[in-house]
Amino acid sequence: MSISFTPIVSTVKQSAGAFIDWASLPSGSEGIKEALTMYNSVGATALDQMKVTTLQANLDQLIPGLAAVCLTLLVCKLLKKKVSPIVIILSSPSASSVASAASCKHASA
Repeated sequence: MSISFTPIVSTVKQSAGAFIDWASLPSGSEGIKEALTMYNSVGATALDQMKVTTLQANLDQLIPGLAAVCLTLLVCKLLKKKVSPIVIILSSPSASSVASAASCKHASA
């Protein structure tokens, strides 16, 4: 199961050279080579002029796997309260759909 908190925390315009300027690339294979070289050196943030930071990215930097640990502790607490494992398993998909609906992921631009 994957847990993701996708609300956008910030959107920052990157400086020149920190992203691939698609309009200024040479045409043909030389342009492809230059784009791939820049992607390899800068990373995935080089694909767009705007750098988007999500809540999930911040949580992963602070404590990787925090959401999974919290979910595990919640399941342990429910089992200790004698909640049926079948009820927990059947409620997991509905709980994840509620969490994803609550995060209201913005449409990709």
